Amino acid sequence: MSYHDQRQQSRKIFRTVVTILVDRAHIYHAKSIDISQTGICLIVPGKNLIIGSTCHIMFDLVVQGKAHKIQVAVKVIYSICMDEGFKTGLQFIKIDAAADAAIQTFIF
Repeated sequence: MSYHDQRQQSRKIFRTVVTILVDRAHIYHAKSIDISQTGICLIVPGKNLIIGSTCHIMFDLVVQGKAHKIQVAVKVIYSICMDEGFKTGLQFIKIDAAADAAIQTFIF
């Protein structure tokens, strides 16, 4: 059974640019695919993030006409090489209440 088969959370298509900060020194840009209450899936061009590693991501999320700047610590769950980059699954590990509420409202 793959990780994708184990997903328990509802996911919603979500397209935006996501900034990834690795080791507080390296910045990468990715494109989001979808989002759930517990994580986000990205296409990361040219960078294979290490499974099990942690990093921080930042992105804008518009909910009910209001923009929210989301900043969250994440853990890399999977990274699959594809033609356009690495399809990467990230699990939220440290998320503040406001960001969590905005994501929940967006999804549902």
